[in-house]
Amino acid sequence: MQIFEEKMDAREKLNTAKLDEINNIKKQTETFVQSVKDSQIQDQTRFNKSYQEVVEYFKIKATNETDIYGDQINTLLESFSSKIEVFTEAEKKRESVIELMQLHLDREQKRFNFSSGQKQTCPQVWSGADLSTGLVKSRLVHRSGLEQTRR
Repeated sequence: MQIFEEKMDAREKLNTAKLDEINNIKKQTETFVQSVKDSQIQDQTRFNKSYQEVVEYFKIKATNETDIYGDQINTLLESFSSKIEVFTEAEKKRESVIELMQLHLDREQKRFNFSSGQKQTCPQVWSGADLSTGLVKSRLVHRSGLEQTRR
């Protein structure tokens, strides 16, 4: 029986050693699994952070480009607006000059008619070039009429 007990003790020690080995392997496996989980969490965190940085970069870039294009459009609109103002002023001046020329033409026509003693009407409508030519001619006629009356 003593041999039996010795064999049992030996078997028990062997089983305990094997159980200790299995427990050690189990702890190593749990440690490995935990380290893989930690590594995976770190990788996921880095990936999320990187993704957020990329999204933020594109958001800032889009905002900057929008601002740049907005500024360019505003500059173009301001330039266009000022050119419209200049054009409007030039158009008003042109209309004013045409009115003054028409008034001057009417005065010259009246003087011519008065100096010649007849009421004549201008049978044609003069363009801008004809108007200035007509004014020069009417002045010449008016002057020559005055010179004839002085003689």
